[in-house]
Amino acid sequence: MILGNHNTTWTIAAILISLVGCSFSKDNSPYIRILLDRVPVSLNPRDNLEFTGQQIDALLFDSLVKIDSDLKVAPSHAVRWQNTKDGKGWIFWIKPGLTDHAGEPITAKSWEICLENFRVGLPLSRLKNAIPYWTGTEALDEFKLLVKTEKIVPYLPEAIARLFYFRQKGSPPCTEIDPTKPIITSGDYRFAKKQDLTPDLELSLIPHRAGLSALQFLFFPDENTRALALIRGSADVAWNAFSLSKTRWLRDQYSDRFSAIERDGIKIDYLAFNTQHPILSKVIVRKAIAHSINRREIIAGKYGGYFLTQANSLISPYFSESTDQTDIPIDYNPALAEKLLDQAGYPRGKNGVRFSLHYKTTSNPVGREKALLFQAALLRVGIHIQIDMIEPAVFTASIQAGNFQLFSSRWIRVDDPSLLFVALHSGEKKNYPKYKNTQVDKLLEKAQDEIDKNRRATYYKEVQRITHQELPYFPLWYWNNTLIFSKKISGLTAKQLSPSGSFLALGYLKKNSRAQPGADHEK
Repeated sequence: MILGNHNTTWTIAAILISLVGCSFSKDNSPYIRILLDRVPVSLNPRDNLEFTGQQIDALLFDSLVKIDSDLKVAPSHAVRWQNTKDGKGWIFWIKPGLTDHAGEPITAKSWEICLENFRVGLPLSRLKNAIPYWTGTEALDEFKLLVKTEKIVPYLPEAIARLFYFRQKGSPPCTEIDPTKPIITSGDYRFAKKQDLTPDLELSLIPHRAGLSALQFLFFPDENTRALALIRGSADVAWNAFSLSKTRWLRDQYSDRFSAIERDGIKIDYLAFNTQHPILSKVIVRKAIAHSINRREIIAGKYGGYFLTQANSLISPYFSESTDQTDIPIDYNPALAEKLLDQAGYPRGKNGVRFSLHYKTTSNPVGREKALLFQAALLRVGIHIQIDMIEPAVFTASIQAGNFQLFSSRWIRVDDPSLLFVALHSGEKKNYPKYKNTQVDKLLEKAQDEIDKNRRATYYKEVQRITHQELPYFPLWYWNNTLIFSKKISGLTAKQLSPSGSFLALGYLKKNSRAQPGADHEK
């Protein structure tokens, strides 16, 4: 069969689907059943750093602000916000009349206690460093909150969107969770049956306000299991749940049963160079490698022009700080690559090879396939690539230690352009290419300290212009967000999907005139 080569895979998939019982009823479920490719490690809002868990938490718990489908900061518990005159703080005006799901009022004082528990509460929260240079929080009056910082933090509203409001009975907001007590939620959804901060195969949520559908998330790490669940009608929707080839197959082979919508994403794949390596320290060599990779052919040929969008910058065009590097093209040009390599002093040897490099990747199918594509592309210009395939944990440790020559990876959380500081400043640990450029460092430092958005954008654009010439990273492509859903489901357009992969829009999916649990009142 096209979806699997082994009968045992399908047998295991069928058993797994049967384990979730009546929740997989084809016709009677009141939930929109959404397939995801991984189980969240935890839904504990005080310690959750993992992407899937944070997206589900955003449904259960409100924050001061949220990030909308155009990646703009939008009101949530705060109706407006502004930087203080000295830039070292932000004031948030809290909406009057807010309550959590137990009816307890939420005021500026409630938020002061909550945020201070994130910042200095014991045991320390894993999110305590969500806001850089954070020194304190103060309720100025009943509905006015001040978040203080030691330095200017221009993207503080984006950062604070990751801190959610919650409490437990008898405890102050946002303290360490007692697993024996129910957690009181504050967002658009609440747990349907029981509190489940470590879900297994499924998680059911019911809306806390009208206009949203009840959601049931189904977690199956195995792709064949997910495909079988969708084809059998045991699930209604798949959100970024399949490989590119499987998504295309489902869309093409089952077009009578399923629809698919896409929106460009901000998750970016890149090729990273160890700029301290004797060969890769030469910009001319890095440029030659970039000119050897036909990104357009990979996107159009390998993936049929779907699912990926060529990246000309490390920052998505959705951000105003991004710049489209059309004035410095790095197009596929193997003849130019050969010329640059000759100029760099690496002629072809008798066997046609100029030099060899090691490329690290994991055993993940997408990573393995990408490695083979790059290996073939670079061999055409005389560069031999040795693929070192290692386990994910070892891969991560190697990259962090700088023990690599070439690798490709993906930035999943690109909340704002300040990521460039972390990835490119010479003093940052996550500057894995060990890139050093004094001018870039100064521009990044200016951007970090700049309140004016237009001036800040100018600094970031200049950083992108310089690094696009020097290539510590070669931007490859952005991953689109893909929603596959039964034709019995409606309610969303591609524009409503978030480039970030947020789950917030999923509640607006509708099942054909079926009663939904909950959804009986406005928050």
